Amino acid sequence: MLPGATLSSKPKPAPFLYPDAHVVSPLQDFELGGVALNDPSLGLEYTWWVAYVEFGDEGADDKVFIRSANGDPVLIHEGPNITEVALAFDSNMREQVAWTEDGLCRFRWYDTQQNLQVITDYPQADNLRLGLDDKREAQGARRDVILAYTRDGNLCIRAQRDRYNTEYVLRRVGPGRLLRVGMNEGLRFQFQFDPEVRNDDPDWPSHQDTWSIPLDAGFSPGEMVGLWAKNWGFLGFRQIEYREYRTGPRLVVHVDAPGEDRIIAGYPYNARYQPLPLSQPDERGAILGRKRRLVRAILSVEDAANLMVNEIPALPETGEDMSHEHTARSGEFEVRMLGWTTGDEVVVEAVSPYSAIVRALIREYNQ
Repeated sequence: MLPGATLSSKPKPAPFLYPDAHVVSPLQDFELGGVALNDPSLGLEYTWWVAYVEFGDEGADDKVFIRSANGDPVLIHEGPNITEVALAFDSNMREQVAWTEDGLCRFRWYDTQQNLQVITDYPQADNLRLGLDDKREAQGARRDVILAYTRDGNLCIRAQRDRYNTEYVLRRVGPGRLLRVGMNEGLRFQFQFDPEVRNDDPDWPSHQDTWSIPLDAGFSPGEMVGLWAKNWGFLGFRQIEYREYRTGPRLVVHVDAPGEDRIIAGYPYNARYQPLPLSQPDERGAILGRKRRLVRAILSVEDAANLMVNEIPALPETGEDMSHEHTARSGEFEVRMLGWTTGDEVVVEAVSPYSAIVRALIREYNQ
């Protein structure tokens, strides 16, 4: 149980422990647990389990299942319009499962007084999340399943040791959605509340898995941009979305590099490399007005790096009928350049967001 049923006076946020960090959808929830239901003999951190929803055919009820990593699905409940699910296990590996059914928050838990599973409804709650506050063996006598939810703008919990009869109001949070709860890497029980997400929004991840772009940055909704992150490199292309938040409209793109504090969004690519001008003197003296060209370029490219030299493709095209797409290539290449110039410089341009290194440029002059 949380000490005094209160939040810490000094928050210490940290990443959630595995697998609580995997927020994928409100329709599935991962949790560490034992080797089998009702079997805590190998501890409560033996393998991952998941609760998930399978939609029924038209006119049929939806179904809530749980299963372990290598186990068979176990049917927990059937009901109409199930839109969210949460999972936890108590110290005896008895499942505790919550879900939202046709807008009503419902909770299936093991009542030790009746020695059976019962279902309790919480019509005033917005959504229910579950977590065992400490799975470590040394905490067996102290740990507790925590049922967390928001109600009327308040963050609330109930505890298994009270048979979930007592509501504790932790703090005022206002509108938003409680996304997940669980132990973090600092060994604190943590709540993730997002004030920007509506409770009736069926989609996760939340906007915390998106990256905001200034409205005046020159991008438009629907436009494709390339994303780069410090610790991840190129993340791929994403489509810009326009979203209305309580704090105002935003342009956002989805990112899949959690924990990054700096994302760069840009047009697909346009990196230009300008080496020394071709008119640099050689051993025979000044070049003056002689025609010149690059004879060869030695390049190291990765995954379809399309290189242009003075706007001429450096790598060959696919050769497919009616196609002008460039061939996907990786490795070291030596390519010949075409065309003479009297210009003072050469420009090598990368038009895809993949690695390309110019190893050497070899020039030739018209004598």
